[in-house]
This record gives sequence, C-alpha cells and structure tokens, in this order.
Amino acid sequence: MPAAPPNQPTNSSAGLPAARSPLMSPIQELERTLFGIHPLSRRMAHFFPDVVEGANVPHAPSAGGWVRVNVWDAGTNLVLVAEVPGLTEKDVTLSFDRNVLTLSGERAPVVPEGYTVHRRERPPMQFSRSIRFGVPLDADGISAVVKNGLLTVTLPKRAQAAPRAIPVQSN
Repeated sequence: MPAAPPNQPTNSSAGLPAARSPLMSPIQELERTLFGIHPLSRRMAHFFPDVVEGANVPHAPSAGGWVRVNVWDAGTNLVLVAEVPGLTEKDVTLSFDRNVLTLSGERAPVVPEGYTVHRRERPPMQFSRSIRFGVPLDADGISAVVKNGLLTVTLPKRAQAAPRAIPVQSN
C-alpha cells in the first residue's frame, strides 16, 4: 500500500492517507493544503492576498493591485489609509460625492535630463479608486495628508451618525 505524502494527514499508524471529510470539497482540501499547513502558504499569501485574506474582514481587490487601502472606524471619524509610494500631494486628487470617495492620480515618468532608461519596474501610470461608505459623512470636514508614501484621509461622520452615549435616568 502506498504511504501518504509527508504533508498529508494520516488516519492510522500504517501511514495511509486520511479519508476525505464528506463536508470538504476537493477545492477546499486543496486550499487547506496550500494555504493552511503547507510551508509555501506565506509566499502564496503574498502573491494572492485577495484569496488568502481572512473571511471576517470585508475587502475588495484594488484595480490592478494599485492603490491598496485600509479603512477603519475611529468613533466620530472614518480613517482611510492608502499606499501611494513616490507620490506627493500634487500627484493625487480626491473627490467626494454622495458618500463615495474617489482617489485618483498619476505617477509620471521620472528620468533626469541627459539620462537613458535601462530598466523600468515602476512605470508611469494613471489610477482611480472609488470607495462607497455606509455611514453619512460630512463632506466639508474631510482632510487628507500624504506622508512617507501613505495617504491618510480623515472622513468625519455626520452628527446623527456619530456614536453617542445615552444617559439612563430613574424616575
């Protein structure tokens, strides 16, 4: 009888492959093998983050892998942080309309005068990314700062959407 491969679970001391769970599809088994216990899982997660990310965190793949964002609730504000390496405030444009923030911009080619390009791994590009928010936001209070390759956008919630404590009184 053939022995189980080294990374496959076994069901007996004889080293036979474990029976597949009736609740697991072959695809789920493959995912468990590749992303759960296989030593290659960290590398796979790097190249396919949208497949490997935890199911508890809502996410959407960014267009072309650029611009990646994180958004969190900070009580009275939502905070968005976007990766924009090598860009300045002149390269990025933000607009806000009907609870949708649109981040767009351009990375221009940078070649010093008199030089010739021999290799270009950071090509010039234009990008645009729109994020819809599920809470009413105050468009007039939105602020943005670019620092160290990160764009941080603070989006204040409207007063009715901000969390508040409600005092409880006795008669």
